[in-house]
Amino acid sequence: MNNSKSSPAFAFLSIIIVISIFLIFTCSKEKENPLVGPVDDESPPSKPATPVLTNIGNGEIPISWSPNPENDIAGYRLYRTENSDILENYQVIFDSTITEYIDKGLDYATKYYYRVAAYDFSTNESPISDPVFGTPYNTLPPGIPQNVFVVARNISFPEFEITWNPNNESDLQGYKIYRGKEFNFPWDESTLLDSTAYSFYSDIYVFMDTVYYYKITAYDKGGLESQPSNPESDVALSPPALLSPINDEFASSLPTFSWDPVDNTVQYKVFLQTSSQGGEIWSITVDNTQTSVQYTGTTALESGRLYYWKVATITKDPIGMNSFSNIQRFRVQ
Repeated sequence: MNNSKSSPAFAFLSIIIVISIFLIFTCSKEKENPLVGPVDDESPPSKPATPVLTNIGNGEIPISWSPNPENDIAGYRLYRTENSDILENYQVIFDSTITEYIDKGLDYATKYYYRVAAYDFSTNESPISDPVFGTPYNTLPPGIPQNVFVVARNISFPEFEITWNPNNESDLQGYKIYRGKEFNFPWDESTLLDSTAYSFYSDIYVFMDTVYYYKITAYDKGGLESQPSNPESDVALSPPALLSPINDEFASSLPTFSWDPVDNTVQYKVFLQTSSQGGEIWSITVDNTQTSVQYTGTTALESGRLYYWKVATITKDPIGMNSFSNIQRFRVQ
C-alpha cells in the first residue's frame, strides 16, 4: 500500500507550509505593533523653536519650548550661560524628554541665556535654538510660615519647642523667631530671639510659670522677609506639690490622692506605680478644677505594700507632659 504522507515530498511541503504560516503571523504582528526600535540615521532633527520664559523672578526662571515635529525625537538638551550669549560658554543644565524646566537657586542680578537642542534615537543633535534670556530679580518675600506649634516642657529644665511647616521657595534663606510676653507683641529687633535654617527651634532661655508668645517669619537670600505668623504660646509649669498620701504614711486600699493647684495648667494626670522607677498600674486624667482624685483601678492594692504616685501637668500636648511632681510613696493599711 502506498503511504503518500510519509514520502519525502510530503515532508518538504509540510516544512514550507509551517515556515509560510510563521512569516505571515510575524508580519501581521509587526503591523499590529508599529512601535519598533529606533532606526539608525544620519539626519539630525530640525532646529527647535526659541524657548519661552514666564513668571521670572525671585531666583527662578521657568523655561518651556515647543516639541519638535520629528517622530524619532529621543529628548532635548537645555543649555545655559551667564551674562553674555557666547556659544562656547553654554553648558547643559537639563536633559529630558519633557519640554519645560524651572531653573532655581539663581542669582537675582545675573542675566541668564538659554538655548535648546533636540536629539534623536541615533544621538544626532539638532542645531541649537535661538537664545532667550532673563534676570530673576528678587521682587517678592517668602510666604508666611504655616502651622506654627508651641509646646512647653519643664522636665529637667524649662524649655519651649516651636515647630512649623517648611516653606518651599527656592531662594529661601531661613526663618526668624520673635518672642514676647503679650499676644500682640511687636515683631522687630527688640523681640527678635534668633534665626535658623530649620523649621523647628528650641528655646531654653525661659522662666517657669511665664507665658511666652512666638511669631515666625521666613526670609530669602536677598533679605526680603515675610509677614509674621499668628502668635502661638505656652507656659513651662512648676511641678505640682503632692499633699497626701506622702512620706510612707498609711492609706486605705482605695486611697484619695491630693495635691496643690498649679496655675495655667489645663489638666492633671495622676500615676500610681509599684516602684519609684515604673510599674504603672493605674493612671487618670482630670481637668484643672480638680486637685484630688480617688483610686478607681481594677487592681486590688495589697495590704502592707508600698506604692508610689506622682502628678503631671498638661497644657497643650495630651501625650507629652508639661511638668512632673516628685514621686511620693505610701503604704496600704
